[in-house]
Amino acid sequence: MVKSLHARLVAYQPNGVKLGILQAPLSFDASIIHNDLGALKVTYSRRAVGGGILQRGLEAGLEIGLEVSDGGAWVEPYNCRYLLIGRSRNAEDVSDTVTLTCQSMAWLGKKILNNDTAHLITDGDNKGKRAFLSKNPGTILRTILDENTARRGAGTVLTAGFDTGKDAGGANWKSVYTLYYSLGTNLNSMLSSMVGGGAIDWRTDKRTLKLWNADSTNLSRDLSNQVHVSMMHDILEAPEEESIEDLSSDILVEGDNGLVFRESNAAAPTPWGKWESYVSQGGVSDKATAHAFMQASLASSARVRGQYTRSLLVSNAESLPLIDYRPGDWITAPTVKHGEKVRIQQVTLSLDSGGLKASVTLNDKVYDSQVRQAKKIQGITGGATLAGSEGGRPAPEKDHRVPKPVAGLIVATDAYISSRGTALGLATLQWAKVTQATDDTAIDISSYRVEYRKNVAGAPWQNGGVTSADTTTLGIGGLECGVNYGFRVRAVPQYSDKLGEWSDVAVALVASDVTPPSIPSKPILTSKLGVVDVQWDGRNNVGGGMESDFDHVEVGISDSNGNWRYRDSVERDGYCHVTGLDMNSTWWFALRSVDRSGNKSDWSIGASVKVAPAITQEDLNKSATQILDQASKDATAKDTALKSQVDADLKKANDTINANKTATDKALAEAEKKASDAYEKATNAQTTADGLHSIFKGPDDPRNDTANTVKAGDFWFVTQKYWTRWSGEANNSTSLLADFYTYWTGEENNSTSVLVPLSSRVVSVRQYDGTNWNEFNLVASNIIATGSITARLVDAEFFHGRTIVGGTYRTEGGNVTITDSGIIFNDGSKSLLSFARNTSGKWQLTLDAPVISSASLSAPQINGGTMTAPLIQTTAAANRGVKFSGSGLVGYDSSGNAKFTLDANGNLKTDGGVIANGTLTAPTIKAGVMTSTVINAPVVQSTTADNTGWKLKGNALTMWDSNHNRTVYLDGEGNNNVLTGTFQTAFTGQRVQISPTFNQIEIGGTDRLTGPGIQFYHATGAAAHPYIAVESTTQEEGEVSALTFNGGRRDNGADGDNKGYGAFGRLGMRRDSQKRERSVV
Repeated sequence: MVKSLHARLVAYQPNGVKLGILQAPLSFDASIIHNDLGALKVTYSRRAVGGGILQRGLEAGLEIGLEVSDGGAWVEPYNCRYLLIGRSRNAEDVSDTVTLTCQSMAWLGKKILNNDTAHLITDGDNKGKRAFLSKNPGTILRTILDENTARRGAGTVLTAGFDTGKDAGGANWKSVYTLYYSLGTNLNSMLSSMVGGGAIDWRTDKRTLKLWNADSTNLSRDLSNQVHVSMMHDILEAPEEESIEDLSSDILVEGDNGLVFRESNAAAPTPWGKWESYVSQGGVSDKATAHAFMQASLASSARVRGQYTRSLLVSNAESLPLIDYRPGDWITAPTVKHGEKVRIQQVTLSLDSGGLKASVTLNDKVYDSQVRQAKKIQGITGGATLAGSEGGRPAPEKDHRVPKPVAGLIVATDAYISSRGTALGLATLQWAKVTQATDDTAIDISSYRVEYRKNVAGAPWQNGGVTSADTTTLGIGGLECGVNYGFRVRAVPQYSDKLGEWSDVAVALVASDVTPPSIPSKPILTSKLGVVDVQWDGRNNVGGGMESDFDHVEVGISDSNGNWRYRDSVERDGYCHVTGLDMNSTWWFALRSVDRSGNKSDWSIGASVKVAPAITQEDLNKSATQILDQASKDATAKDTALKSQVDADLKKANDTINANKTATDKALAEAEKKASDAYEKATNAQTTADGLHSIFKGPDDPRNDTANTVKAGDFWFVTQKYWTRWSGEANNSTSLLADFYTYWTGEENNSTSVLVPLSSRVVSVRQYDGTNWNEFNLVASNIIATGSITARLVDAEFFHGRTIVGGTYRTEGGNVTITDSGIIFNDGSKSLLSFARNTSGKWQLTLDAPVISSASLSAPQINGGTMTAPLIQTTAAANRGVKFSGSGLVGYDSSGNAKFTLDANGNLKTDGGVIANGTLTAPTIKAGVMTSTVINAPVVQSTTADNTGWKLKGNALTMWDSNHNRTVYLDGEGNNNVLTGTFQTAFTGQRVQISPTFNQIEIGGTDRLTGPGIQFYHATGAAAHPYIAVESTTQEEGEVSALTFNGGRRDNGADGDNKGYGAFGRLGMRRDSQKRERSVV
């Protein structure tokens, strides 16, 4: 199939992006040369389409790429990127036509020099040169390029497309060389030296320099059987160049260090005798090396040298240059022979008004060798000296160089929250690339290995991961926050069998988690039985979920919606009970969240609740009312019976009194008349009634007063002279003397005080017998007096008077005795009732008989064996004190609220606590909080509702969830214990967790598996914790049956998630893609 060649020019910014296509060149000439620099010359009017691109100054730089096509895609062949180096124009040309002179991209090698003075030899024959001893071409040239790149030179543009172990085609380097470079030797000279030495072929691919082993079929293809250039069909012009100018049969060679020898070539033609020549080989100091160098010279000097240029047809041709073949390829083309295998040395494309033209320059085999030899000489004279003793030595099987230590290691840390909610540390390492071995030559690195450990003496180093050669940063997770770690990095070479040395250890303190969790939502409060329930819905204050590192919420309490004090804690979606608060008091509660690192949020919005008592005030008041109502009914019944008895007794007494009432009244009237008459006569007479005897009154003996005449029969009314009392304690304080005394007319300290002079108090009556004063006894049938009757003993059947004063009053039968000390009722020798002062001087009533009263009976203290009454109370005031009746016992507070009731049926209700040192027994106990050393009961439960809460019955504990499903059953016999749901041995840290629905992700796959499992958590962080689990169902296979063992992983590994080191095992039955059962081990 025939085709045509098309070419175009594309402009680029220096080491940058495409600027556009130069669509209208007036002409151009481009050369593309095998192992050498090509050139481009362009003539272009800047007023034409695309000419604006050429307005930029030379200092701005410009790249031009030559692209070709046979009608398909446009491609830029090897060595077809050029640099604008010069420009010329006629300033008077109105078309503003410029001529651009460009060099191929490899021309930048002239600006890349051996300028590193730190590695020059300091003595010996090669003093002042840079030595590369037994190094392959990739190592040598990469070293020069890397050093220039580090100096920000042209190596930043002309990058390496090879490495120190393999050429651009991926083949190992075949040979090593010992080279000595003079200071200032440029990269192009080095390339020429290596090309001439048979070491390499090279090309540029856009801005990349690529090297191959010499004559690599990957670059220099043998197309001689495929591409045939015919003189008749494909060639427009065929100029040839042949010469015998360089024929030589005798060559004198001079090297370094006095090396001189002669080499003859008998195969050389000698039409005019032997022709002699001279060759200087600088840097060659032994004959073997010089002889090796001369072989190509001898071969070329023995024949006619030929180079052949062929102008090619570019339209309707079977094969096209730069499309089907390129410089370096071998094709079949006519030379001096009709058709010969030749190498394409150069391709030239030109464009002018006549259109696009192409030509190729062909070298025969001998001339191609001569070109290579010329380049070797060029390299030698350019300062690149090739030591002959090492020339062409095969490369060793292994590189034994050691990469330099990694430098510039820095570590930054941060904290993150793992998928399991724990705060872990992340260390991000960064370091500089290693480009050289310890011998200062370039070396390719395949990867970097990172290790870390806690910064504690003797702590083992752990694998932190491995990065690629182009990645000089790595993140290591799963570290403990707030702990110092050490980190180190080493380079792993691509081809050498020696690992790089470790970097200096970088120590970093892993950052801690300091971010507080979200503020929780408002607490939900309820109160009953004197207990406040604080519940939380597990949400934050905006209705979202909590962070994965959330641990618990703290419960704060306050009496004023602020100044929160810690009271308790609540787990996720949990609650707590708050006890010990005063009944009917109001309290505020708020929550704040705490994460696993101890960070605390602000307090949530507060909520208030009134503490509800275990027994409401209404319940207590109702119970009290019932008890007292019954007491009132009982009292009414007793009052009725008592009233009947009292009425009967009173009637009998009245009958007796009324029987004597008439006679008594008559006698009293007569007595009063007589007494009145006698009193009127005796008033102020100070004599007896008969006027015969005197009456003296006073405390002193009347005879002591000389004014008195005392005779037999006179009376002396003796009065009390003084009155004494103790100022303090009896018999233990000062005695006070007075001639009067006082008494209260009513309640002590709350009534009128009466003063009584002692001169009016007659303590005895005496009668004078002429010698002595004697006690006077009055005997009479009736004594009627309107004033006082004073006597030591008065014995009478009946007394009637307003005031009776005496020492002791006793009834005839002796059953009643009245004295100043009290009153006593006797039944024979047995005392039934006494009302007298006790040993403390206080009055008390003592009974040895029942007390029956239809009114209230009040006393500060009542002591007795049995007391019977409808109501016994501490105060008569309603809704106060303690009241005891046959229906029960009621206690009131100072505000009139019932606080305690105990009815006759045994129901006890109290607004306070029940405290007992002994046993508290009841069929049902309902309370907010029960605290006891021992609770003995058939059933202890949180609620009386069936299948709700928890119940401790007999020797078993049972619990139900909110849907009344049994979740816990613990049998004291140990025969049938059940704990449903997830069980774990601790909340955090090292623990074991048992789950009935343990989820797994397929190792190395995407399937998800479910079944019961046991997970073992490390005390510190891990990428995956160990577990033993059952595979029951999978998303992809359905029902299976297998047991898996997973040892976990401490870290994810260098290659990312789930790539760390670990071990896994499976034993059981799984299914294949057809859902057929299969055994797995």
